[in-house]
Amino acid sequence: MGAERWRAVVGSVVVHLVLVAILLFTMWERPPPPAVAENQPLIQARAVDEATALEPVRRREAEEQRKKEALAAEKKRQAEEQQKKAAAEKKRQLEAQQKKAEAEKQRQLAEQKKKAEAEQQRQSELKRKQEAVKAEEETKRLAAEQRKREAAEKLRADEARKRKEAEDSLKAAMAAEDARLADEARQQRSQRLKHMEQQYISDIRNKVTRNWLRPPGSTGTLCGVLINQIPGGEITGVRVTDCDGDIAFERSVEAAVNKSSPLPLPSDPELFQREIEFVFRP
Repeated sequence: MGAERWRAVVGSVVVHLVLVAILLFTMWERPPPPAVAENQPLIQARAVDEATALEPVRRREAEEQRKKEALAAEKKRQAEEQQKKAAAEKKRQLEAQQKKAEAEKQRQLAEQKKKAEAEQQRQSELKRKQEAVKAEEETKRLAAEQRKREAAEKLRADEARKRKEAEDSLKAAMAAEDARLADEARQQRSQRLKHMEQQYISDIRNKVTRNWLRPPGSTGTLCGVLINQIPGGEITGVRVTDCDGDIAFERSVEAAVNKSSPLPLPSDPELFQREIEFVFRP
């Protein structure tokens, strides 16, 4: 590291010498500027150059210091780790000894218990065998009865399942038929209502046509009519739109509509509309 620092110092000196040579050459070739303007930039340039030249040295010193601190921290961590491992090993050995002593104690107790249980087992073995024979016979009897009950229950469940499947199938078929009939009825009613609506508009148009008188000399072949009415057919408002004739033609259509009040009623009350729009063609 000393050689690197020496090389950095030598490099800094060389840089300063080169800068001084450049400044002297410049001063020799050009007339010197005023003294006040020259001194301050030169001092600043030299200070900046010195800081720039010494910056690698400072960085290396800082890096060396950081490495030393990191190495010291690593050694401290390793020492603490060794202490922890030694303490853990000591604790493990102590626990192992305690476990061994406890295991020996438990072994002795288990041995005593085993002898007592063996004696008790010998005394109860004969009784157990007698009871086992009796229990086996009872188990067989109960198993046979259980099989009979399960077979009967399975038969009842199968019959109930078949009845339910038949009922569900019948219900599904009836529901499908009801839906088909309802849909068919809706379509038929929709067609009837559409036909009756067309007839309703046609009746209104025909009545307006019967009450219409063409003004002398007027022109026009069609006119849009928007009518407002109340239940019963009484007209409450008329608006004529999109006429291809003159103003006299429009007024005649409007007068014919007002004269047609009350308007014809639809054959089905559901078709009644408070606002009716149609095209008047005389």
